[in-house]
Amino acid sequence: MSGAGSDLGQSAQEAIGVDPMESGVGMIFTLPFLLVGMAFLGPVSASGEAGVLGMFLSMRGEVWAVPVLLTVLAALSLWWLGRHFERKAGVVRTSQRWVLAASTGLALAVIAVGLAMLTAVRSEMEAVTLNVDSASAWLFLGAFAIGTVCSVAGRHAGRAKTLPAASAAGQAVVRTAQAVRVFGWHVLAYLTVAGLVLFVAAAVEGGAAAAFTAPLWLPTAAAWAYGTGHLSGLNVFGQPGTMYVFEAGWWQAALLLLLTVLAALAASLLWSQRRGTGRDALAGWHSWLTLPIVFACGGAAVALVTTIVATAAGSFISFSGTMGLAGWTFLVMGIWGGIIEVSARYLAPALAPYAPAKMRGFLTAGAPSGAAMSVDPGTSAALYPAADSAAAGRPGQAENQPTPLSASAKKRLKIAAWSVGAVAVVGIGAGIAYNILATGAYGPQAKVEQYLTALQNGEASTATALLDPNVATAERVLFNDEIFAAAENRITGFSIRDVVTTEDTAMVVADVVQDAKTTPLTFELEQEGRTAVVFKDWRIASGGSWSLPLELPAGRQDIKVNGVAVEIAGGQEDFQGGVRALVPVLPGDYVVSAPEGTKYISYGSEQTVRVPVDSSAQPETAVFEQAMTDAVAADAAAQANAYLAKCIEAKELQPQSCPNAAFAWRDEENYRAISWKLETEPEYDVSRSWLDDGFMLTARNGEVSLNYEENVSFTDDREEWKQQETTRGLLFTGAVSIDGDKLTVTFD
Repeated sequence: MSGAGSDLGQSAQEAIGVDPMESGVGMIFTLPFLLVGMAFLGPVSASGEAGVLGMFLSMRGEVWAVPVLLTVLAALSLWWLGRHFERKAGVVRTSQRWVLAASTGLALAVIAVGLAMLTAVRSEMEAVTLNVDSASAWLFLGAFAIGTVCSVAGRHAGRAKTLPAASAAGQAVVRTAQAVRVFGWHVLAYLTVAGLVLFVAAAVEGGAAAAFTAPLWLPTAAAWAYGTGHLSGLNVFGQPGTMYVFEAGWWQAALLLLLTVLAALAASLLWSQRRGTGRDALAGWHSWLTLPIVFACGGAAVALVTTIVATAAGSFISFSGTMGLAGWTFLVMGIWGGIIEVSARYLAPALAPYAPAKMRGFLTAGAPSGAAMSVDPGTSAALYPAADSAAAGRPGQAENQPTPLSASAKKRLKIAAWSVGAVAVVGIGAGIAYNILATGAYGPQAKVEQYLTALQNGEASTATALLDPNVATAERVLFNDEIFAAAENRITGFSIRDVVTTEDTAMVVADVVQDAKTTPLTFELEQEGRTAVVFKDWRIASGGSWSLPLELPAGRQDIKVNGVAVEIAGGQEDFQGGVRALVPVLPGDYVVSAPEGTKYISYGSEQTVRVPVDSSAQPETAVFEQAMTDAVAADAAAQANAYLAKCIEAKELQPQSCPNAAFAWRDEENYRAISWKLETEPEYDVSRSWLDDGFMLTARNGEVSLNYEENVSFTDDREEWKQQETTRGLLFTGAVSIDGDKLTVTFD
């Protein structure tokens, strides 16, 4: 199995013919099995392959992180089951208990690996393949070890009671078991207090997400606080060095160190009673080593199960890192075990007489010998109060018991305890309420929701008040409530995907829906003073930015958008004098009507432009160009015909400013009876002049005939008139000028 590595799940599925589960909803059901695999010390492996733009990309990674709470629950369940079955059908020999426990561990390992195989995720989407599983040799070994050890411990706890071993080895075992219990209570008490503080802080800062996921991360975080509070170090991803408790804020460091000292005092008081108080319990050099060794081993176990190891390797990335307590944590905890041992011998006897009766019962519960609360720190009886007092003729324990608390003292103590509890509950409730309001009605998410709601409802003024577009006043013409409310295909819905808040900044990612398409939008917010006295007032600094592209003819920037007349300001002039402008706008469909035309000039028909939420998808440009109406050609042709008719009526060979002209090579008196006739009417065409911005009329393919009499005599004493006839083509132009509804054609 170790050779298969992270391919174990895939290989097993192929061998047994089980189809892998697809990603999507199925992954929700596989998550518990991945967490169970991690709880039994198995890493989660993931691999992916993709073909992008002709390149083959691959990535493989592995994460080893233990969800401590699940591991503890599993261990307690296995212990209880072992204890239950031992009591139900006990065995005689210890070897039999180990065999049964090992069978339990083996069965657990097989089931854990089998479920990990069957619930592995493999997704194939087009050119992308993803595999995720927790099946590995480490899962098998971890489940086997936890199942075996916890089961045999439960079976020993459930076995028939026997007298404690009288041998030195038996006493050492009992004393070691008591030391393990002391370490367990020490860790549990520390993690409970630190975990409660961390939970409240996380709920205040992180909201519901942090609170609901606390079972997965809180035990590990509290264990890190346990290690750093005992002066060990913490290795963090991406940090070059090890972090220590003194690098936190002064009050965080002070609280952790105070908790460490109080926990050490409590552990020393507990150890002074749980290990026994006879001379044998304190005699010999080995009695000084039991607790330090147990604390060192316990510190190593805490550091191991709370370490997170991650590795990744792929086409363009390679990463490996560890986050957790420093490797020398076991040495630090061993030193603390020695400190607690010293305190248990010399300080705890002075504190023991002041413990309440119920606490005294807890401290002495399960002690291996006739342990009694020592009360006289000034004599050797403080160390050996029970067995030695009678032999020496000194007063025994009964004579030195502290006076029980009076009824009034107990009442005051209960009132004080209830008061402290009430204050704590009120404080926690106030903190949670503050967090709900700070992340809800007064949080950055609320500002973004208000902005997106304004976009959804067509409230341009509200939207721009929440997110200033940062443009000049003249460029805000389309941020008009009437225009935006009339826009079709505005956003139809949204949901907040992620909120990341720092001291005075925040980032909110929202999924915005427009025309059934979802687009993620990222908003950055900044704190801007306070609101309601205690809550941060957030301002949206950046988010979506959209514009409507327009091309307008020279001098005509008056248009209508969604039926509202506006004047477009700014823009860039093109070589023909027109204007290209990107007008700031909000997402939606806009009906843009052309500038108002005249009888002879048109600027095109209205156009609908969609401005999408996705700013990477540029909207099409609304282009409006100056063009002639059909009336231009008709009226220009009418004027040309009138002009031509006047020229045809002329009785000259070369009428002035007319296109019909004949060459006269003799004097005018040699021509008479001149008559012009239009044989073929010209074809008229009106087009834009290449000389200026006006228009030009061109007449082609016309024909006229000319009849006249010519004096063909070359003598002055007589005249000889001869009838002449000729035809000529017509080709002429005219400048067309338009002034409003007035059209004039000027002919050369």
